[in-house]
Amino acid sequence: MKDIFDNAEDKHAINIIGEFFRMHGLDFAIMDLEQMIYYAAHYKYYKRSPPFTMVFFSQELRKLITASMVLVENCWLQDEFEVEPAAHGLPDLSRKEDFMPDRPLPEWYYMPRHLSVAQYLNPGKTFRQFRKYQTREEWMKTIDDLVEYALSKSTINECNPTYNMMKLRRLLLQLIEGSYLIYIRYSRGVAIKTGSAEASKNENHST
Repeated sequence: MKDIFDNAEDKHAINIIGEFFRMHGLDFAIMDLEQMIYYAAHYKYYKRSPPFTMVFFSQELRKLITASMVLVENCWLQDEFEVEPAAHGLPDLSRKEDFMPDRPLPEWYYMPRHLSVAQYLNPGKTFRQFRKYQTREEWMKTIDDLVEYALSKSTINECNPTYNMMKLRRLLLQLIEGSYLIYIRYSRGVAIKTGSAEASKNENHST
């Protein structure tokens, strides 16, 4: 199979996404994110494990965010990983290769729980919506603040009342699940298209 990512920056970005999930796994990534957000939003500080574990996860999450931004800014993730729906436009969950690796664990273990139907069918939408909400620099500041307040007894909204924690949580969970679908479909060669991406890249270069 020909690799659709044809330059070093794009290949590095997709490799970063793969490394994130090979290191954390989908379930642990979601659990670590949920703990970061929970402790940042409450008058408690994270003490379930040494603080460096949360700091390390936040560093890996920053890499994932950067990789997603790179692919969107380089005009990828239009429909390269889009899959066809089943009846009535719903996801075809019988196609296990669309959302889970070739491993002997139940499909429930890998089922996305925070994506819309449209995002499941085309996970590139999660990246574009994530970037639309905040810039890369703003997201990095958000992650810094989440870690800071998760490791203190103050709450993030006490000092930063502009944060919409429900919205941040939803977008970050969708980023992780959308990234996972792209990682699975890329590694398994599912639904890779090039037409719209090439058109977008050519149009971008011509302007």
